Amino acid sequence: MQSVNLSNYTTCIPEGSMYSGTVTFYAGQSDLVGCTVDLTGLCEPDHIENVCVPDCEDDLFERYDDLVRALPGCPGCNVIISYSAREACDGEYQDIQITGIAIYNESGAPATACNGCTYNEIYKFAIEQVIRHNAMGFEPFDRGECSEIWRVVKASCWAHTVTTQTPEQGGRKIEKWYACNSECCIRRLKVCYDLTGNLIVEDIGEVLPETLCTDLFKILYSNGFEIGRIPCEPNCSALSGWAEVFTKESVDQERMDEIYREYLEFEKGTDFGYTGNYSDGKYTLYITKSVGKILTARFYDVKGEILLTKDEALTGKYQVMEFGLDDISAGAYFLDLMIDGKVVGTLSFIVE
Repeated sequence: MQSVNLSNYTTCIPEGSMYSGTVTFYAGQSDLVGCTVDLTGLCEPDHIENVCVPDCEDDLFERYDDLVRALPGCPGCNVIISYSAREACDGEYQDIQITGIAIYNESGAPATACNGCTYNEIYKFAIEQVIRHNAMGFEPFDRGECSEIWRVVKASCWAHTVTTQTPEQGGRKIEKWYACNSECCIRRLKVCYDLTGNLIVEDIGEVLPETLCTDLFKILYSNGFEIGRIPCEPNCSALSGWAEVFTKESVDQERMDEIYREYLEFEKGTDFGYTGNYSDGKYTLYITKSVGKILTARFYDVKGEILLTKDEALTGKYQVMEFGLDDISAGAYFLDLMIDGKVVGTLSFIVE
């Protein structure tokens, strides 16, 4: 058998990122078929960095495998939950930390499958799924038991992006929320199982409030290299006053694994990525992924009246576009993003 040096064929995968790939082995030059192996996994970091400033002498979080679940209330929409956990302060607290959330419409579902679910609903569902899955082995374990030492340790600032296929490819999209490295906001939870096995989760108070996110950006990477930055915004209010009972459920793990593989393949095939925000009479659009075409940006109000239409050339790389909107009054507004006359994305914003 001949040894082959594969060092020239490696791809840099950022620490903590999921990867998928295909490797084909051939018996020799005459072998036209080969043996193909599909690989999917997590590139584990050397250590888990806290995404927000911690307490209790910097107790580190442990990263767990992503959870994949069908999203209730939005048939055909799935959520990918990235999270970590720790026992903090010598076991005084059981902390969980959501570090990323992605939603996407599965194959065969309409492009609008995820539109009916809000971020707050998705985030609460993610917390409930992490608690119920309990890969950490945290208390309580049995029916009729409760624990009041759970905490959700959350970054105060989060970034948001959307990546889509072109309409010709089906128009499916992935929506992602990323935790930015910022001060923690922490809420305590009471977690119980009733006598029938239902999970009861109740917010029992704020430990640390959210902080400002001024001039804070999330760095985006591709193959280990920085490709751009997107703004981070305050996002801590999802669990305030939360009290909910979750009925016992079963999870088809084989189906969830299949959905996860599909998600990783689908993400590689998206053509257009974007996010944006409004501030002081100016809308800033961040293009995180694109094809080399002309983008039409169309701003309009709730009545459908068009305020501004402008064409911009897409470079195929990360780019930032700015649009002056000095004369608009308080209210809700929308931005359609169009390529070849077809809408590939829509953003909304509030002017106060």
